[in-house]
Amino acid sequence: IYREELAFLILKAKYRQAVESVESKKEERFHDTVEEYYNFSQEYPESEHKKEAKDIFETSQKKLAVRKTN
Repeated sequence: IYREELAFLILKAKYRQAVESVESKKEERFHDTVEEYYNFSQEYPESEHKKEAKDIFETSQKKLAVRKTN
């Protein structure tokens, strides 16, 4: 369970980093967050953090979509 918790904390940290990044780094860091979500969800498909992880993923996807339209 410690590995799962650590993997989730890494996902959250990547998301926070993306949100708080300077504009020139945001797109790259939201991509990193999405990639980390895929790793997490593949490794721990039945995680107790599944819903929050999915929320992070969906928000990151939306941020990337908005950035592409601007």
